[in-house]
Amino acid sequence: MTYKKKLEHLLNVSEKNFYFEKIKLLSGNLRKTWKLIGDLTGKVQRENLTESFIVDGVTVTDKHIIVEKLNEYFVNIGSQLAASIQPSPLHFSNYLKKTYMNSFAFFPTNASEVTNVISDLKNKLSFGVDNIPVSILKCSMFSIAEPLAAVINNSLNSGIFPDSLKIAKVTPIFKSGDKSDFQNYTPISVLPSISKVFEKIV
Repeated sequence: MTYKKKLEHLLNVSEKNFYFEKIKLLSGNLRKTWKLIGDLTGKVQRENLTESFIVDGVTVTDKHIIVEKLNEYFVNIGSQLAASIQPSPLHFSNYLKKTYMNSFAFFPTNASEVTNVISDLKNKLSFGVDNIPVSILKCSMFSIAEPLAAVINNSLNSGIFPDSLKIAKVTPIFKSGDKSDFQNYTPISVLPSISKVFEKIV
């Protein structure tokens, strides 16, 4: 092996080790991991939505119609895929490794637990329809912990989850293929930040 080849080999190994360590360091942070992969591959992570879609063989540019048709596609795709899956002859209990109780109980939360949960949330820039990012929750957690704990306890006692916290902001993300085809998009849903607090408490 020539000196030049040896040097190229060492540089390649060194670069691989560098990125291997960097990926290990970012373990648990999906956003930063995908950003690093995007930088390495030179691919743009998200592409802008196209200006037109094909609806029933006709090119449509009206944004209201596009949004309605995208929503219609995303709402129905789950049930369509489920209908194509053959029913299993096995009972669900066949997949359970142990014996589990037939019921469970919730325990009331308190301001201290709510504060701890909010503190542990990851700082993300994304936010739901309420326009409240996690950073705002963290800044105000000592003021809202007590009333939020009361709301969560009321929800657990009544078995009712607030409808406003079920609303997701859905963003269509282009996968590949023809940009004018709804089937080439996948929905990414972002729920209100307070929903995440509910989820962690439960």
